[in-house]
Amino acid sequence: MKDLRTGFVIAEGGKLVKLVCSGGSPPCPGHRGVIRGFSSASRRRLLHEVHSIDESQADPYRLFITLTYPAEYPDDNRQWQRHLELFRKRLTRRQRVQYALAKLEPQRRGAPHWHIILFTDEPLPHGWVAEAWYDIVDSGDINHLAAGTQVKVIRDFQGVRMYVSKYIAKTIDADGLPACWQGIRFWRRWGTTPATLVEGDLPLSTWWRARRMVNRAQHSLGYLGKRRYNKGLSAFLSSDSGFRILEQAHRITRLVEECGREVLTDPGYNVTTSAHGSPRRFIPDHRRADC
Repeated sequence: MKDLRTGFVIAEGGKLVKLVCSGGSPPCPGHRGVIRGFSSASRRRLLHEVHSIDESQADPYRLFITLTYPAEYPDDNRQWQRHLELFRKRLTRRQRVQYALAKLEPQRRGAPHWHIILFTDEPLPHGWVAEAWYDIVDSGDINHLAAGTQVKVIRDFQGVRMYVSKYIAKTIDADGLPACWQGIRFWRRWGTTPATLVEGDLPLSTWWRARRMVNRAQHSLGYLGKRRYNKGLSAFLSSDSGFRILEQAHRITRLVEECGREVLTDPGYNVTTSAHGSPRRFIPDHRRADC
């Protein structure tokens, strides 16, 4: 394919490895249509955002905040967004916020509520969050003041990634919800994402070998995603695993080129990962044919 570009993106210190493939035809400019729910594409972008975060770059106070509405809530989704924006402004006036990611979800009763991942450099009292949200939504319900918000300290960010993947990032079909859920964006962020993305180009042969190895690694961890052989691939593996896979794929490609023929039917190294995606070791396969 003409002008085909193959490469990689690895979130250093995070849990995201992407093998990208683009080119061959100019992209369609297009435009976004009407939002009809929390789509699979939006879910994918949210998961990539969360898994790219490097904990070592995050501020020391990492919080998980939940903001809910009282029994009576506005049926205009523009008000929901406005309330979140007012909360953001109050919070940033009070203290420095390095990064925040907010996700909107419906409750069983159809009411909206916000989940927020927050990184900041000083504590945030639950009392302040409760009073600020109570005042912003003009609740008037004393029970909502006591139980309308939650503030939890994030002690294990891997647990947050798993929670986001399993619960918060579930796709939502707005057709099954009240009309006020139509045409709304379900997540947003502000601040600077604490992540370092390492990007580069790969020769096509190395890219294909790395893709097979990444696919096997994520399948060994139970990620049984849909295979698309002519597309790129994203996996929630540690950056160490990603860099080592690229190194092994490059070694195999160089060996094949030096031999002048394809001597391997499988990658020469089997990648094994721990339950949390971190590399254990890379075991050489000595069953290669002699060159």
